[in-house]
Amino acid sequence: MEVISSPQPGAHMMQDPVTSLALMALALAVWVLEWRRCRGEFPSATCWALMRQLLPELVASAAMAGLVAALLRRGEHNGAPISPQDEPLWGEIKSEWPVLSTADTLLGLQATLRVLLLASATGRRGSFRCSAFAGEASAFFCFAAVCKVMLLAMSPQEVYHLDGPLGGRLNVALEVSALLMLLNLNRDMPRLGLARAVCYTAALGIATCVATCNRLAIADEGDSHLDTLFSLVGILETMAAAAFVGRAALSQEVSGSSAFACFAHSVLPLQQFLWAYFMLTAWVASPFESDPALVGAGRPLEVLQLCGLAQVSMYLTAGAVYSASCGLEKIQDRAHFLQV
Repeated sequence: MEVISSPQPGAHMMQDPVTSLALMALALAVWVLEWRRCRGEFPSATCWALMRQLLPELVASAAMAGLVAALLRRGEHNGAPISPQDEPLWGEIKSEWPVLSTADTLLGLQATLRVLLLASATGRRGSFRCSAFAGEASAFFCFAAVCKVMLLAMSPQEVYHLDGPLGGRLNVALEVSALLMLLNLNRDMPRLGLARAVCYTAALGIATCVATCNRLAIADEGDSHLDTLFSLVGILETMAAAAFVGRAALSQEVSGSSAFACFAHSVLPLQQFLWAYFMLTAWVASPFESDPALVGAGRPLEVLQLCGLAQVSMYLTAGAVYSASCGLEKIQDRAHFLQV
């Protein structure tokens, strides 16, 4: 997308702080693990058992990472054809994103993570049903995926299709695959009852109203419904995050540690961070700035940026709740063993 991929003065400056934060988080995680190991609190046997259970996901993630790295190394453009007069602009974009080639690659990476997560859920349906990702969270993700595929189907190739190494047909294939897996995971939705159907309808109505009142102006003037669909995707995924953290904290149906639950709590924050980072850097030089040329109605940039940050915060909160619940289960199991 030419408009979405247009270079921003602050894009390259924000990449260094984000990389530094990621390295700091990794260092903090290593320090915490080492500290717990020295105190005798690090359950090495349990972790190795969990790693063995996650072997299919780890192998698939490594294979996907290799494919993504190869595509990024080649740096070929897989989106809409670039006209000769736009070649200087494309060169400027690539200079702003020397590794990813374009901001659209962030959304391409998000699509790959989503497919990995949904493939794990499909292969581990029993664990999926007992996780926070089941129920309302996966339903709202399914609604968002429907909107995303509709957006790709109805928009011209140069508007809402991704550019760059992970764009074009590859991204379309990933989004369609994600939708098919979500439909499979939510195939019991029609039998959930009238009350839940009314709740879903009301939530969809509210999300549609918010998206209509806060939409971009990327598409042509007569195609404002495409801009509404784009905003609707972000709002529905925010509802999915709220449902996820609510189910993780309050639902009695969510069981303790499992391979899929661990994978979901690891992938979802990173997956939605890519969306948030895209929203913060792709259009404007600084976060929460507005560009009147990109606004169709309301304050779409600010709303979608807030949605992205809220999603990351909620998934991190859910991860903390999950870690605490796993620790509580281990204490209860140990107490039960001592009583026996």
